[in-house]
Amino acid sequence: MAVRDDIYVIENVSPRLVVVEYPSTEVTVQDLLDTLRNWEADMMNLDADKIVQAAGKDELGGGVKVGITVTLLNARLMFETRAAPLITGTATEFDADGIILTDSNATFISDGIYPGCTAWNQDTQAMGTVKEVLSETQLRMFPLAGGSSIEWNIGDSYSIYPNEQCSVTGGNLVAVDANGNSIEPIAPSANVQVVRTSSSSATLQELQDIQYSSFAGGVWIDITSPYKGTGYPIGTPRQPVNNMFDALTIAVQRGFTRFYIIGNITLDDSLDFEQMEFVGESMTKTQITIQPDANVHKCEFLEASVIGTLDGDCKVKNCVISDINYISGYIELCVLQGTIVLGGGATAYFLDCWAGTTLGQPPVIDLGGSGQTLVMQNFNGFIKWRNKTGPEQANASLNAGWIEIDSTVTNGSGTILGVGAVLDNSGDGFILDTSYLVSPPSVANAVLDAALADHILDGTIGKKIKDNLTLQDYLGLK
Repeated sequence: MAVRDDIYVIENVSPRLVVVEYPSTEVTVQDLLDTLRNWEADMMNLDADKIVQAAGKDELGGGVKVGITVTLLNARLMFETRAAPLITGTATEFDADGIILTDSNATFISDGIYPGCTAWNQDTQAMGTVKEVLSETQLRMFPLAGGSSIEWNIGDSYSIYPNEQCSVTGGNLVAVDANGNSIEPIAPSANVQVVRTSSSSATLQELQDIQYSSFAGGVWIDITSPYKGTGYPIGTPRQPVNNMFDALTIAVQRGFTRFYIIGNITLDDSLDFEQMEFVGESMTKTQITIQPDANVHKCEFLEASVIGTLDGDCKVKNCVISDINYISGYIELCVLQGTIVLGGGATAYFLDCWAGTTLGQPPVIDLGGSGQTLVMQNFNGFIKWRNKTGPEQANASLNAGWIEIDSTVTNGSGTILGVGAVLDNSGDGFILDTSYLVSPPSVANAVLDAALADHILDGTIGKKIKDNLTLQDYLGLK
Protein backbone atom coordinates (compact mmCIF):
# COMPACT_ATOMS: atom_id res chain seq x y z
CA MET A 1 0.00 0.00 0.00
CA ALA A 2 1.42 3.38 -1.05
CA VAL A 3 -0.44 6.36 0.42
CA ARG A 4 0.81 9.60 -1.11
CA ASP A 5 1.02 12.75 1.03
CA ASP A 6 1.15 14.99 -2.05
CA ILE A 7 -2.46 14.24 -3.12
CA TYR A 8 -5.50 16.07 -1.72
CA VAL A 9 -9.21 16.36 -2.55
CA ILE A 10 -11.22 19.50 -3.31
CA GLU A 11 -14.80 18.65 -2.29
CA ASN A 12 -16.82 21.83 -2.87
CA VAL A 13 -17.04 21.36 -6.64
CA SER A 14 -18.77 18.79 -8.79
CA PRO A 15 -17.10 16.73 -10.06
CA ARG A 16 -14.67 16.81 -7.15
CA LEU A 17 -10.96 17.35 -7.89
CA VAL A 18 -8.25 14.93 -6.81
CA VAL A 19 -5.13 17.13 -6.97
CA VAL A 20 -1.51 16.00 -7.27
CA GLU A 21 0.61 18.74 -5.73
CA TYR A 22 3.45 20.53 -7.53
CA PRO A 23 6.24 19.55 -8.22
CA SER A 24 5.16 15.88 -8.53
CA THR A 25 4.83 14.76 -12.14
CA GLU A 26 3.75 11.14 -11.83
CA VAL A 27 1.10 9.06 -10.13
CA THR A 28 0.42 5.37 -10.51
CA VAL A 29 -3.11 4.07 -10.57
CA GLN A 30 -2.35 1.87 -7.57
CA ASP A 31 -0.99 4.80 -5.53
CA LEU A 32 -4.06 6.84 -6.44
CA LEU A 33 -6.36 4.03 -5.30
CA ASP A 34 -4.49 3.53 -2.01
CA THR A 35 -4.46 7.26 -1.26
CA LEU A 36 -8.17 7.78 -1.97
CA ARG A 37 -9.20 4.75 0.06
CA ASN A 38 -7.15 6.16 2.93
CA TRP A 39 -8.98 9.50 2.41
CA GLU A 40 -12.36 7.72 2.57
CA ALA A 41 -11.37 6.01 5.82
CA ASP A 42 -10.37 9.27 7.50
CA MET A 43 -12.77 10.27 10.30
CA MET A 44 -13.26 13.71 8.73
CA ASN A 45 -14.54 12.17 5.50
CA LEU A 46 -16.84 9.43 6.79
CA ASP A 47 -19.91 11.42 5.69
CA ALA A 48 -18.50 12.13 2.23
CA ASP A 49 -19.69 10.18 -0.79
CA LYS A 50 -17.49 7.33 -1.91
CA ILE A 51 -14.82 8.68 -4.26
CA VAL A 52 -13.18 5.61 -5.81
CA GLN A 53 -13.71 2.01 -6.80
CA ALA A 54 -11.41 -0.47 -8.50
CA ALA A 55 -11.34 -3.79 -10.29
CA GLY A 56 -8.58 -6.12 -11.45
CA LYS A 57 -5.23 -7.17 -9.99
CA ASP A 58 -6.37 -10.79 -9.86
CA GLU A 59 -3.49 -13.26 -9.70
CA LEU A 60 -3.04 -15.45 -12.78
CA GLY A 61 0.18 -17.10 -11.59
CA GLY A 62 3.77 -16.68 -12.63
CA GLY A 63 3.87 -13.04 -11.47
CA VAL A 64 1.15 -12.06 -13.96
CA LYS A 65 -1.95 -10.18 -12.84
CA VAL A 66 -5.08 -8.80 -14.41
CA GLY A 67 -4.67 -5.09 -15.15
CA ILE A 68 -6.12 -2.70 -12.58
CA THR A 69 -8.89 -0.23 -13.48
CA VAL A 70 -9.70 2.62 -11.08
CA THR A 71 -12.95 4.58 -11.42
CA LEU A 72 -13.22 8.07 -9.91
CA LEU A 73 -16.75 8.66 -8.60
CA ASN A 74 -17.94 12.20 -9.29
CA ALA A 75 -14.29 13.23 -9.35
CA ARG A 76 -11.45 14.02 -11.77
CA LEU A 77 -7.68 13.94 -11.39
CA MET A 78 -5.68 17.16 -11.78
CA PHE A 79 -1.98 18.00 -11.53
CA GLU A 80 -1.40 21.39 -9.92
CA THR A 81 -0.77 24.32 -12.23
CA ARG A 82 2.87 25.18 -12.93
CA ALA A 83 2.31 28.82 -11.99
CA ALA A 84 5.88 30.02 -11.60
CA PRO A 85 7.56 31.21 -14.80
CA LEU A 86 10.97 29.87 -15.73
CA ILE A 87 12.07 33.34 -16.76
CA THR A 88 10.73 36.90 -17.14
CA GLY A 89 12.18 39.68 -19.24
CA THR A 90 11.71 42.43 -21.80
CA ALA A 91 11.85 42.17 -25.59
CA THR A 92 14.69 44.23 -27.07
CA GLU A 93 13.88 43.87 -30.79
CA PHE A 94 10.73 44.34 -32.87
CA ASP A 95 9.15 41.36 -34.69
CA ALA A 96 5.89 42.01 -36.52
CA ASP A 97 5.09 38.33 -37.02
CA GLY A 98 5.45 37.39 -33.36
CA ILE A 99 7.81 34.57 -34.31
CA ILE A 100 11.21 35.71 -32.99
CA LEU A 101 11.53 36.82 -29.38
CA THR A 102 14.80 38.63 -28.75
CA ASP A 103 16.02 39.73 -25.33
CA SER A 104 19.67 40.78 -25.27
CA ASN A 105 19.70 40.40 -21.47
CA ALA A 106 18.23 36.89 -21.39
CA THR A 107 19.90 33.53 -20.74
CA PHE A 108 17.33 31.23 -22.30
CA ILE A 109 19.58 28.15 -22.52
CA SER A 110 21.00 28.53 -19.00
CA ASP A 111 17.51 29.05 -17.56
CA GLY A 112 16.26 25.80 -19.04
CA ILE A 113 13.89 27.11 -21.72
CA TYR A 114 12.98 24.29 -24.11
CA PRO A 115 10.67 23.70 -27.10
CA GLY A 116 7.11 23.47 -25.85
CA CYS A 117 7.34 26.19 -23.21
CA THR A 118 4.64 28.88 -23.30
CA ALA A 119 5.61 32.54 -23.79
CA TRP A 120 3.12 35.22 -22.62
CA ASN A 121 3.32 38.82 -23.79
CA GLN A 122 2.17 40.66 -20.68
CA ASP A 123 1.49 43.89 -22.59
CA THR A 124 -0.67 42.44 -25.39
CA GLN A 125 -1.92 39.34 -23.49
CA ALA A 126 -0.92 37.21 -26.51
CA MET A 127 0.55 33.75 -25.97
CA GLY A 128 2.64 31.40 -28.06
CA THR A 129 4.65 28.21 -27.85
CA VAL A 130 8.44 28.06 -28.06
CA LYS A 131 9.43 26.23 -31.25
CA GLU A 132 13.22 26.42 -31.00
CA VAL A 133 15.84 27.87 -28.65
CA LEU A 134 18.15 29.68 -31.06
CA SER A 135 20.61 31.09 -28.51
CA GLU A 136 20.86 32.48 -24.99
CA THR A 137 19.10 35.65 -26.17
CA GLN A 138 16.72 34.52 -28.93
CA LEU A 139 13.76 32.14 -29.31
CA ARG A 140 11.87 31.01 -32.39
CA MET A 141 8.12 30.85 -31.63
CA PHE A 142 4.99 29.49 -33.15
CA PRO A 143 2.97 32.63 -34.01
CA LEU A 144 1.46 34.50 -31.07
CA ALA A 145 -2.32 34.43 -30.69
CA GLY A 146 -5.12 35.51 -28.39
CA GLY A 147 -4.14 39.06 -27.52
CA SER A 148 -4.58 42.57 -28.80
CA SER A 149 -1.56 42.14 -31.10
CA ILE A 150 0.64 39.30 -32.30
CA GLU A 151 3.76 41.49 -32.42
CA TRP A 152 6.79 41.54 -30.20
CA ASN A 153 7.51 45.23 -29.60
CA ILE A 154 10.61 46.67 -28.02
CA GLY A 155 9.89 46.98 -24.31
CA ASP A 156 7.17 44.29 -24.19
CA SER A 157 7.34 42.39 -20.92
CA TYR A 158 7.10 38.63 -21.13
CA SER A 159 7.01 35.53 -18.97
CA ILE A 160 7.89 32.03 -20.11
CA TYR A 161 6.24 29.08 -18.41
CA PRO A 162 7.04 25.37 -18.54
CA ASN A 163 4.70 22.95 -20.23
CA GLU A 164 5.47 20.05 -17.97
CA GLN A 165 4.59 16.52 -18.94
CA CYS A 166 2.88 14.58 -16.14
CA SER A 167 1.88 10.94 -16.30
CA VAL A 168 -0.66 8.47 -14.96
CA THR A 169 0.73 4.96 -15.21
CA GLY A 170 0.17 1.44 -14.02
CA GLY A 171 -3.36 0.71 -15.18
CA ASN A 172 -6.60 2.24 -16.43
CA LEU A 173 -8.16 5.40 -15.04
CA VAL A 174 -11.79 6.29 -15.78
CA ALA A 175 -14.34 8.61 -14.18
CA VAL A 176 -18.11 9.11 -13.88
CA ASP A 177 -20.14 12.14 -12.81
CA ALA A 178 -22.73 12.32 -10.04
CA ASN A 179 -25.28 10.58 -12.30
CA GLY A 180 -22.96 7.75 -13.26
CA ASN A 181 -22.24 9.08 -16.76
CA SER A 182 -18.72 8.70 -18.14
CA ILE A 183 -16.56 11.83 -18.07
CA GLU A 184 -12.95 12.62 -18.93
CA PRO A 185 -10.93 11.54 -15.85
CA ILE A 186 -8.23 14.24 -16.26
CA ALA A 187 -9.05 17.85 -15.36
CA PRO A 188 -6.90 20.37 -17.27
CA SER A 189 -4.51 22.76 -15.53
CA ALA A 190 -2.24 25.50 -16.80
CA ASN A 191 1.16 24.53 -18.24
CA VAL A 192 0.57 20.83 -17.65
CA GLN A 193 0.23 18.03 -20.19
CA VAL A 194 -0.96 14.70 -18.81
CA VAL A 195 -0.13 11.38 -20.46
CA ARG A 196 -2.02 8.27 -19.46
CA THR A 197 -0.57 4.81 -19.96
CA SER A 198 -3.55 2.44 -20.13
CA SER A 199 -3.68 -1.34 -20.12
CA SER A 200 -5.04 -2.47 -23.47
CA SER A 201 -4.46 -6.14 -22.68
CA ALA A 202 -6.42 -8.19 -20.19
CA THR A 203 -3.18 -8.99 -18.33
CA LEU A 204 0.09 -7.24 -17.54
CA GLN A 205 3.30 -7.96 -15.73
CA GLU A 206 3.90 -5.99 -12.55
CA LEU A 207 4.44 -2.42 -13.80
CA GLN A 208 7.23 -1.55 -11.40
CA ASP A 209 9.43 -4.37 -12.72
CA ILE A 210 8.71 -3.45 -16.35
CA GLN A 211 9.58 0.18 -15.76
CA TYR A 212 12.71 -0.74 -13.80
CA SER A 213 14.05 -2.89 -16.63
CA SER A 214 13.46 -0.15 -19.22
CA PHE A 215 16.14 2.00 -17.55
CA ALA A 216 18.83 -0.64 -18.35
CA GLY A 217 20.27 -0.39 -14.86
CA GLY A 218 20.57 3.38 -14.45
CA VAL A 219 19.31 6.87 -15.16
CA TRP A 220 20.13 8.36 -18.58
CA ILE A 221 21.20 12.02 -18.72
CA ASP A 222 21.61 14.36 -21.68
CA ILE A 223 21.75 18.07 -20.79
CA THR A 224 20.57 18.92 -24.33
CA SER A 225 17.46 16.75 -23.96
CA PRO A 226 14.04 18.48 -23.85
CA TYR A 227 12.87 16.22 -21.02
CA LYS A 228 12.82 17.31 -17.38
CA GLY A 229 10.99 16.03 -14.31
CA THR A 230 10.81 12.60 -12.73
CA GLY A 231 7.71 11.06 -14.32
CA TYR A 232 8.20 7.83 -16.22
CA PRO A 233 9.58 7.35 -18.90
CA ILE A 234 11.84 10.37 -18.28
CA GLY A 235 15.35 9.13 -17.46
CA THR A 236 15.18 6.11 -19.77
CA PRO A 237 17.33 5.77 -22.93
CA ARG A 238 14.31 6.92 -24.98
CA GLN A 239 13.76 10.09 -22.93
CA PRO A 240 16.99 11.03 -21.11
CA VAL A 241 16.53 13.65 -18.41
CA ASN A 242 18.26 17.01 -18.92
CA ASN A 243 19.42 17.88 -15.38
CA MET A 244 21.20 16.18 -12.49
CA PHE A 245 18.63 17.18 -9.82
CA ASP A 246 15.86 15.21 -11.49
CA ALA A 247 18.29 12.41 -12.39
CA LEU A 248 19.32 11.95 -8.76
CA THR A 249 15.68 12.02 -7.66
CA ILE A 250 14.81 9.28 -10.17
CA ALA A 251 17.82 7.24 -9.04
CA VAL A 252 16.83 7.45 -5.37
CA GLN A 253 13.17 6.65 -6.10
CA ARG A 254 13.99 3.58 -8.19
CA GLY A 255 17.06 2.32 -6.36
CA PHE A 256 19.69 3.07 -9.02
CA THR A 257 23.30 3.98 -8.32
CA ARG A 258 24.38 4.43 -11.96
CA PHE A 259 24.09 7.38 -14.35
CA TYR A 260 24.55 6.99 -18.10
CA ILE A 261 25.95 10.28 -19.45
CA ILE A 262 25.21 11.25 -23.06
CA GLY A 263 27.55 14.05 -24.17
CA ASN A 264 29.24 16.17 -21.49
CA ILE A 265 28.29 17.07 -17.94
CA THR A 266 29.59 19.08 -14.96
CA LEU A 267 29.19 17.92 -11.36
CA ASP A 268 29.03 20.67 -8.73
CA ASP A 269 28.32 21.01 -5.01
CA SER A 270 24.55 21.37 -5.35
CA LEU A 271 23.94 17.62 -4.94
CA ASP A 272 25.40 14.66 -3.07
CA PHE A 273 26.78 12.04 -5.49
CA GLU A 274 28.51 9.81 -2.92
CA GLN A 275 28.86 6.16 -4.03
CA MET A 276 27.29 6.78 -7.45
CA GLU A 277 28.61 5.47 -10.77
CA PHE A 278 28.97 7.58 -13.93
CA VAL A 279 29.23 5.85 -17.31
CA GLY A 280 29.98 7.89 -20.43
CA GLU A 281 29.55 7.03 -24.09
CA SER A 282 33.32 6.70 -24.66
CA MET A 283 36.63 8.42 -23.90
CA THR A 284 36.10 10.74 -26.87
CA LYS A 285 32.35 11.39 -26.66
CA THR A 286 31.84 12.23 -22.97
CA GLN A 287 33.70 14.68 -20.73
CA ILE A 288 32.89 14.69 -17.02
CA THR A 289 34.04 17.86 -15.24
CA ILE A 290 34.11 17.65 -11.44
CA GLN A 291 34.16 20.93 -9.57
CA PRO A 292 36.30 21.13 -6.39
CA ASP A 293 33.36 21.16 -3.94
CA ALA A 294 31.38 18.33 -5.57
CA ASN A 295 30.85 15.35 -3.27
CA VAL A 296 32.01 12.36 -5.32
CA HIS A 297 33.37 10.30 -2.43
CA LYS A 298 33.55 6.59 -3.34
CA CYS A 299 32.25 7.26 -6.86
CA GLU A 300 33.16 5.36 -10.03
CA PHE A 301 33.78 6.84 -13.48
CA LEU A 302 33.90 4.74 -16.65
CA GLU A 303 34.20 5.34 -20.43
CA ALA A 304 34.77 9.09 -20.36
CA SER A 305 37.30 11.90 -20.21
CA VAL A 306 37.57 13.04 -16.58
CA ILE A 307 38.91 16.38 -15.34
CA GLY A 308 38.59 18.25 -12.06
CA THR A 309 38.78 17.12 -8.43
CA LEU A 310 38.02 13.63 -7.13
CA ASP A 311 37.41 12.74 -3.50
CA GLY A 312 38.73 9.71 -1.64
CA ASP A 313 38.22 6.06 -2.58
CA CYS A 314 37.18 6.79 -6.17
CA LYS A 315 37.63 4.40 -9.07
CA VAL A 316 38.29 5.53 -12.63
CA LYS A 317 38.38 2.91 -15.40
CA ASN A 318 38.69 3.05 -19.21
CA CYS A 319 38.96 6.85 -19.12
CA VAL A 320 41.23 9.67 -20.21
CA ILE A 321 42.57 11.42 -17.09
CA SER A 322 43.45 15.08 -17.72
CA ASP A 323 44.64 17.58 -15.09
CA ILE A 324 42.94 16.07 -12.07
CA ASN A 325 43.27 16.36 -8.31
CA TYR A 326 43.05 12.71 -7.34
CA ILE A 327 42.84 12.13 -3.61
CA SER A 328 43.06 8.32 -3.43
CA GLY A 329 41.64 5.16 -4.92
CA TYR A 330 42.11 3.27 -8.19
CA ILE A 331 42.82 4.40 -11.75
CA GLU A 332 42.62 1.41 -14.06
CA LEU A 333 43.13 0.97 -17.82
CA CYS A 334 43.31 4.74 -18.30
CA VAL A 335 45.19 7.15 -20.55
CA LEU A 336 47.05 9.73 -18.45
CA GLN A 337 47.44 13.34 -19.56
CA GLY A 338 48.33 16.63 -17.90
CA THR A 339 49.03 16.72 -14.16
CA ILE A 340 47.55 14.38 -11.58
CA VAL A 341 47.89 15.64 -7.99
CA LEU A 342 47.68 13.13 -5.14
CA GLY A 343 46.42 14.01 -1.68
CA GLY A 344 44.43 12.91 1.32
CA GLY A 345 47.12 10.90 3.06
CA ALA A 346 46.16 7.62 1.37
CA THR A 347 47.40 5.25 -1.32
CA ALA A 348 46.73 5.90 -4.99
CA TYR A 349 46.79 2.92 -7.37
CA PHE A 350 47.43 3.18 -11.12
CA LEU A 351 46.81 -0.19 -12.76
CA ASP A 352 47.55 -1.00 -16.44
CA CYS A 353 47.67 2.64 -17.54
CA TRP A 354 49.30 4.43 -20.50
CA ALA A 355 50.88 7.81 -21.10
CA GLY A 356 48.75 9.88 -23.46
CA THR A 357 51.31 12.58 -24.30
CA THR A 358 54.61 12.83 -26.16
CA LEU A 359 58.08 12.16 -24.79
CA GLY A 360 58.77 15.88 -24.50
CA GLN A 361 55.55 16.53 -22.57
CA PRO A 362 54.94 13.53 -20.31
CA PRO A 363 52.02 13.31 -17.92
CA VAL A 364 53.00 14.28 -14.38
CA ILE A 365 52.14 12.64 -11.09
CA ASP A 366 52.49 15.20 -8.31
CA LEU A 367 52.82 13.19 -5.10
CA GLY A 368 51.39 16.03 -3.06
CA GLY A 369 54.37 16.50 -0.78
CA SER A 370 53.90 14.24 2.22
CA GLY A 371 51.37 11.57 3.18
CA GLN A 372 50.62 9.80 -0.10
CA THR A 373 51.84 6.36 -1.23
CA LEU A 374 51.98 5.67 -4.98
CA VAL A 375 51.60 2.23 -6.56
CA MET A 376 51.85 1.88 -10.36
CA GLN A 377 51.43 -1.56 -11.89
CA ASN A 378 52.22 -2.48 -15.51
CA PHE A 379 52.63 1.11 -16.75
CA ASN A 380 53.33 1.90 -20.41
CA GLY A 381 54.98 5.06 -21.76
CA PHE A 382 56.79 8.08 -20.34
CA ILE A 383 55.77 9.70 -17.03
CA LYS A 384 57.24 12.14 -14.54
CA TRP A 385 57.15 12.06 -10.73
CA ARG A 386 57.52 15.26 -8.72
CA ASN A 387 56.90 16.90 -5.31
CA LYS A 388 57.61 14.19 -2.76
CA THR A 389 58.81 15.32 0.65
CA GLY A 390 57.39 12.63 2.93
CA PRO A 391 58.77 9.22 3.96
CA GLU A 392 56.15 7.20 2.04
CA GLN A 393 56.97 4.86 -0.85
CA ALA A 394 56.51 5.40 -4.58
CA ASN A 395 56.72 2.12 -6.45
CA ALA A 396 56.22 1.13 -10.08
CA SER A 397 56.38 -1.89 -12.34
CA LEU A 398 56.94 -1.07 -16.01
CA ASN A 399 55.68 -3.01 -18.99
CA ALA A 400 57.51 -0.74 -21.45
CA GLY A 401 58.02 2.56 -19.67
CA TRP A 402 60.27 5.43 -18.73
CA ILE A 403 60.02 7.32 -15.45
CA GLU A 404 61.65 10.69 -14.88
CA ILE A 405 62.05 11.54 -11.21
CA ASP A 406 62.16 15.28 -10.59
CA SER A 407 64.54 17.04 -8.22
CA THR A 408 61.55 17.92 -6.01
CA VAL A 409 61.39 14.25 -4.95
CA THR A 410 63.56 14.56 -1.83
CA ASN A 411 62.39 11.97 0.70
CA GLY A 412 61.07 8.44 1.06
CA SER A 413 61.91 5.40 -1.01
CA GLY A 414 60.86 3.68 -4.18
CA THR A 415 61.27 0.51 -6.18
CA ILE A 416 61.00 0.50 -9.97
CA LEU A 417 61.09 -2.85 -11.74
CA GLY A 418 60.04 -4.39 -15.04
CA VAL A 419 61.14 -3.35 -18.52
CA GLY A 420 62.08 0.28 -19.09
CA ALA A 421 64.31 3.12 -18.01
CA VAL A 422 64.62 5.65 -15.19
CA LEU A 423 65.97 9.21 -15.30
CA ASP A 424 66.71 9.85 -11.64
CA ASN A 425 67.14 13.53 -10.70
CA SER A 426 65.81 13.02 -7.18
CA GLY A 427 67.37 14.54 -4.08
CA ASP A 428 69.73 12.68 -1.77
CA GLY A 429 66.94 11.85 0.67
CA PHE A 430 65.08 9.62 -1.80
CA ILE A 431 66.28 6.00 -1.85
CA LEU A 432 65.62 4.33 -5.20
CA ASP A 433 65.97 0.61 -5.95
CA THR A 434 66.19 -0.30 -9.66
CA SER A 435 68.00 -3.60 -9.20
CA TYR A 436 65.11 -5.49 -10.78
CA LEU A 437 64.70 -3.10 -13.71
CA VAL A 438 65.45 -4.59 -17.14
CA SER A 439 67.03 -2.07 -19.53
CA PRO A 440 69.97 -2.06 -21.98
CA PRO A 441 72.36 -0.62 -19.33
CA SER A 442 71.16 -3.07 -16.69
CA VAL A 443 71.63 -6.04 -19.03
CA ALA A 444 75.11 -4.89 -20.03
CA ASN A 445 76.10 -4.27 -16.41
CA ALA A 446 74.75 -7.65 -15.36
CA VAL A 447 76.92 -9.39 -17.97
CA LEU A 448 80.04 -7.38 -17.28
CA ASP A 449 79.68 -7.67 -13.52
CA ALA A 450 79.07 -11.42 -13.56
CA ALA A 451 81.58 -13.35 -11.43
CA LEU A 452 83.86 -15.54 -13.60
CA ALA A 453 83.91 -18.14 -10.86
CA ASP A 454 80.26 -18.87 -11.65
CA HIS A 455 81.00 -19.85 -15.27
CA ILE A 456 81.86 -23.55 -15.18
CA LEU A 457 79.92 -25.00 -18.16
CA ASP A 458 82.08 -26.10 -21.08
CA GLY A 459 81.28 -24.42 -24.37
CA THR A 460 80.03 -21.14 -22.90
CA ILE A 461 81.59 -17.74 -23.50
CA GLY A 462 81.88 -17.22 -19.77
CA LYS A 463 83.86 -20.45 -19.38
CA LYS A 464 86.20 -19.57 -22.25
CA ILE A 465 86.89 -16.12 -20.78
CA LYS A 466 87.44 -17.69 -17.39
CA ASP A 467 89.96 -20.02 -18.98
CA ASN A 468 91.80 -16.97 -20.35
CA LEU A 469 90.70 -17.55 -23.92
CA THR A 470 89.78 -14.31 -25.58
CA LEU A 471 86.46 -13.85 -27.25
CA GLN A 472 88.19 -13.38 -30.61
CA ASP A 473 89.95 -16.72 -30.17
CA TYR A 474 86.60 -18.34 -29.31
CA LEU A 475 84.94 -16.97 -32.36
CA GLY A 476 87.83 -17.94 -34.59
CA LEU A 477 88.64 -14.37 -35.52
CA LYS A 478 92.39 -14.72 -34.89
